[in-house]
Amino acid sequence: AADVACRHVGGLEDKRLVTAHLERLEIMCHHHPLSRQHLPAGANGRLLTDVDLELSGQVVWVGRSSMEVLLEVCTALPKKLAGQHEGPSNNQDENGNANDEGIQYYGSQPNDNLYRQLVGRAQFVMATRTPDLTRAMQVQPLLPTNAHEESLFKEVQERTERKKRDAQQRHHQHTHDEATKHLSPHDPLTEEQRQACSHAYSSRSRGVEDVLMSSTARSQLVTTRYQDRNTTGSVFGGQLLCYGTTIGSDVATAHAGQPCQLVQLHDVAFIALAPLNCQLVLEGHIAYTEGPMMHVRAVVRRLSDHPNDGAQKSTPAPGAYVTTFWCTYTTASGDVVATVTPSTQAEFRDWSHAKSCIPLTVPAGAEAMLCS
Repeated sequence: AADVACRHVGGLEDKRLVTAHLERLEIMCHHHPLSRQHLPAGANGRLLTDVDLELSGQVVWVGRSSMEVLLEVCTALPKKLAGQHEGPSNNQDENGNANDEGIQYYGSQPNDNLYRQLVGRAQFVMATRTPDLTRAMQVQPLLPTNAHEESLFKEVQERTERKKRDAQQRHHQHTHDEATKHLSPHDPLTEEQRQACSHAYSSRSRGVEDVLMSSTARSQLVTTRYQDRNTTGSVFGGQLLCYGTTIGSDVATAHAGQPCQLVQLHDVAFIALAPLNCQLVLEGHIAYTEGPMMHVRAVVRRLSDHPNDGAQKSTPAPGAYVTTFWCTYTTASGDVVATVTPSTQAEFRDWSHAKSCIPLTVPAGAEAMLCS
C-alpha cells in the first residue's frame, strides 16, 4: 500500500506517508488448486506456501490529504500444475481458461498460462504529512480513465460520505438519548438494553450458554523493535496489524477452546505513532458472537511510567491508544461458540457495534477488481 501510494505522490523527498486507516481486510475461502480440498486461505499453511502469489495494488480514491489503496492477493498457478492440457476441454473455455469450481481465471493477459484466484483483499487509507509529521499535505488528484476505475472511485466516495452520516447520527443519538446520555461507561445496562440483548440471543442454538463479556478479556505486553521501523522512525503499520491479530487470535481461541481462523479485519484506526523500544499493551475481548463467528474488539496502547507510592511502575496510560481493531474469527471446526453478554455501557456500545458489523466477505470464486 505504501509503495502504491508513494508512486502516486511522486516520491517522499518533501513529504511522508503514514497508514491512517484499514477499512477492511478479507480472507477468502477456496478449493486448494492442487488437492481440490475446500480450505480457507492459509489453512494449515497450504494455500500460501505451495502456490505462487501475485500482489496487485492501485489508488482508487483521493481526498484532500489522503488516498485509498486497494490491494488484492491472487494465486498464480501454472496450468500444467493444475492438470490442464493444451487445447479446450469440457472444463475450459475457448481460450483454454479453466471453468472448474474453485479455480477461475481473470486478468488482462489471457494467454500467460496461469490460473489466478482471489485469496485476499484489503483497503488501506494512506495519508501524506510534512517531513516533521506535524501537518497534512495535499495529494495530487486522481483521474479515472475508464468506467471500471470510475465505479471504484464512486464506491469509495459513497462509503466515505455514508460513514460521515452514520457517525453524525450516532453522536446525535448519544447526546439526545435521555435514558443514557448521563450514564458513564462503567454504569450498568438499562432495562431496555438488557431486553435488546435477550431478544438478540432468543434464537440461539440449544445448549449454548451466555458468558460475561468481561470474562473473555485478555492482554499481552510487547516491546517494539528497531527492525520494525518505517520511514518515519516509528513502528510500521504492518507490525501493528500483527499485534492486533495476535491478541485477537488469543482471545478467540481462548473463548472457543479450539483453533480459530481469521476471516476479516475492519475499521482499524491508526491513532498515534508507536516509537521504537517502548512497551505496548495488547488488549482484546469478544464483543459479539453469531454461530461459529466471533467479533473481537482489540486495542494497542502505550505504557508510561507513573510514580506510585514512591516507586516507578509501568501502568497503562489512560487513553494512550496507538491502534484500535475489529477482528472477525471463526472456529476451525465450525462449532457454535458461547454468546457474550455486556454488563456496562461501554461493553454495550461494543456489543451493538459488533452486532451491526456482520462480515461482508467475498464468496469463493469472486473475481479481482484489479487487473493482474
